[in-house]
This record gives sequence, C-alpha cells and structure tokens, in this order.
Amino acid sequence: MRLATALADYLTDKSFVAVICHREPDPDCLASAVAFGTIAHWCGAETVEYFDGTRISRPQNLALIAHLDVNLRPVSELTPAEPDVLALVDHAVPGVHDGLTRDTQVDVILDHHEHDRPVTADFVDVRPEYGATATLFVEYLRELGVPVSARLASALLFALHRERLDQVRHPTRHDYLAAAAMLPLSDPATIDHLYRAGMKPTTIDAIATAIRNRRTVGSCLVSWVGPIPDREALPQTAEYLLNLQSVDTVLALGVVDDEVHLSARTVDQRVNLATVLPSVIGTAGSGGGHRDMAGGVIPAARLDTSARDGGDAAPPAVDDLGSRFCTTVERAKSAGVVAEPGPPVQVVDTAVEARSDGSNALPDAVSAGVSDDAVSPRGTPSDVHQ
Repeated sequence: MRLATALADYLTDKSFVAVICHREPDPDCLASAVAFGTIAHWCGAETVEYFDGTRISRPQNLALIAHLDVNLRPVSELTPAEPDVLALVDHAVPGVHDGLTRDTQVDVILDHHEHDRPVTADFVDVRPEYGATATLFVEYLRELGVPVSARLASALLFALHRERLDQVRHPTRHDYLAAAAMLPLSDPATIDHLYRAGMKPTTIDAIATAIRNRRTVGSCLVSWVGPIPDREALPQTAEYLLNLQSVDTVLALGVVDDEVHLSARTVDQRVNLATVLPSVIGTAGSGGGHRDMAGGVIPAARLDTSARDGGDAAPPAVDDLGSRFCTTVERAKSAGVVAEPGPPVQVVDTAVEARSDGSNALPDAVSAGVSDDAVSPRGTPSDVHQ
C-alpha cells in the first residue's frame, strides 16, 4: 500500500483533526498544514482546526495566512486529548517551538527536516531528502486525486519557491516536479501579491545593525543584531549577508525577549548546518534545521548578552560563540566531505505492515530508529525527546 493511501485510510472515520504548526510558521508550514486539512476533509473529517505557537510577524507569512483564510488558534487553547487526530506538519518533535508539552502523544507527523533522533507517532513520514514539506503534500494530493483549489495551489507554489526554488539551497527534482504540477492550478496575481508583502522597518534596522557589526573569519561571517522585537528579522538578515562577496556561511544572532536566537545559512556543500549549529550551541540551548539553513535558541540566562560600553557591538560571550561557529565551519570545510542530504524516509503506520523492498510502501522494521513505542495508542507512554 502506498503512503498516500495509508494516510487516507488512517484519517478515515476521524471526525476532529487538529493540525499543529511550529512557532512562527513559514509558507512551507502554512501551506502544508492547509493541504493536510484538505486531505482530512476529503477523508470525511467534520472539523479541522489549526494551531500554532502564536508568534507570527513576518509580512509574507501574515499575507499567506490571510490568503488561505485560515484561523490559527494558540496551542494553549487545545486540549491534546480532544482531537481524534493530532498532527504535526513541517516539524516532528512535540514541545520544541510549538507550544506543546514534550510528553504530548502525537498521531501523525509529516515533515522534511533532518532529526538527530527517532520521532514517534502512529503515522510518520519524514523525508530529509525533499527540499520542502509542501513537495510531500503535492505528491499526496495528486496520488489521492484530491481536488486542489487555486487558493491552495497558489499557497503550495509560493511555499515551494520560498523554501527552496528561490534560494541557493539545492532544490531537488521532487521540488521542481511539485512546482510544475501546481503552476497551472495557481493564480499568478496571488503569487505576485504574496511576494510584495515586503520587509518590516524593524527588519531593515536589524540588517543595518548586522552590517555594522559583521565580523568575518575567512569566508565565514558572524553578526550580532542585539535586541529585536521578533526573530523573523534574523533569517532575512542572514540571507542578506550571504550576498557579500567571498562569504559562503553566515550566522546572525539577536535577542528576542529572554532568548538569544540564532539563524545560519551556507552555500558551501561541505558544511552541514544541521549538525554544525547544534554542536556549537551544545547543552546551552537547542538548534537544528537543514544542511544549508538552520536555527537555534539559547536562554539569555545562559549567555551573557551585556553590551560593551553601552554600544551595540557584540558582547564577549557572543563573540566567543561566533568564533566557535567559524572554527567548526572551517573544520567541516577542511574535512572536504560534501554534506549528505540526510537519512532516508522514516515511516510508521499501524494500519499497514511495513516493507523494505524499496517500494513506496511503509518500510519494514521501522529500524530507521523508530522504536516499537511509536505504534502505541494515545495515552500509552512513549519515549519522545527533542
């Protein structure tokens, strides 16, 4: 049985479906969440509700939410035991940047991020070899024959562009095929409107500060932007600084509330930021992402961000962190090994016996690191860690 069919079978007869986005959901997360909701409705769900960690500030993301006409409710309003299906889309670990508790039992996980440990649910489809979660959902929609509206097609196409196709992030053949499938169904005027959402003035200010505070070690650039009202300025800052001549890897850092946020980008195939950034952060915080883009968070209490002489230059502790980052990046380059895209897809489904014959069926022993606890019913303890 193919994965799309297995998911449809799992969703059949489920009345209330809750879709959980990660905090500050980007276009890939938002479009994928609504695609999942569309499939759930097609399978007979009466109610599909969407939840997130409530921090949304980037104009393009807000414009996409308005376009999709989706009501994103705070996760704090959800009682996890209420839905028939609790799904994570574009992320895979409950309690990490999503407002859930770490012991939340999840039913469905659909994601494309690389994870350093097993993730558990009744149905899991994690494909790090795909450039976007939206790509996965385009395949599901097409395989199941679910009607795709111009609104959803436009959102998925925009998500594919923003997540991969517009960036030097090595889009895969899967991503191009997904975009080609959505193009004739989408509305060009909607895509143009979403692109024109633009930058907030506070993002421009953050970029200006980052330009002043940039420090380069070889082809690695680190910059401190100081206190900012929201973290969305950081990935935009990192992407902007990556345009600097002779720079191939960037780390931007800033303080949001009581947390130090980090955003990293690279165009060097020898550098795998999904492992580099977490190793630099260590036990002080958390981090992860893709080979070419990653993010992290450190509680401010664990990193002294006191300004030097009252100015906006990077504090010594931040300088030390930046130096460790550049050193780790240079070691990765010296090793001379091109970073691989990640492990193969990990899939678990209690309704279908898994296989390992290379087909599109569920893999046999789920031996890609998912424990037997993954198929435990809701309420049964299972080992879920970050």
